[in-house]
Amino acid sequence: MNQTANYSMTLTLSLKKLINEYVRLASLPELNLEQEEKLGEILEQASQNEILSFWISEVDYILGESLGLLKPEDLNYYEDQKALLKEQFFSNLKPLDINKSGINKLENHRNQT
Repeated sequence: MNQTANYSMTLTLSLKKLINEYVRLASLPELNLEQEEKLGEILEQASQNEILSFWISEVDYILGESLGLLKPEDLNYYEDQKALLKEQFFSNLKPLDINKSGINKLENHRNQT
C-alpha cells in the first residue's frame, strides 16, 4: 500500500475540514489578516501532525503545478533548494531552555521586563 493510501485512510472529518480550508486559503490571490491568522493556525497544526503535513505538501504541489510553478525540467533545482533551505533552517534552530517547572526561560524573562 502506498503512502497516499495510508494517509487517506486515517483522515478524520476535522482533518478533512482543515485541508479544505487550507486549499481555499492557499488558492486566494491575497489574504486579509483573519485569513492569514487562520492559515498560520493550520500550518502550526501541521507542524505537529504528520498526516496534515503530508496533505498540505500534496496540496502545495498540486497548486504549484497548476500555476506552472513546478516544471519537470527544474525538479533537480527544486530539490537542491529544498535541501539548502532545510539545512539553513536546522542550523539556525536552538533548543528551548526549559526550567524545571516547564516554563520557557526566555518567555519568563520577557514577561518580567
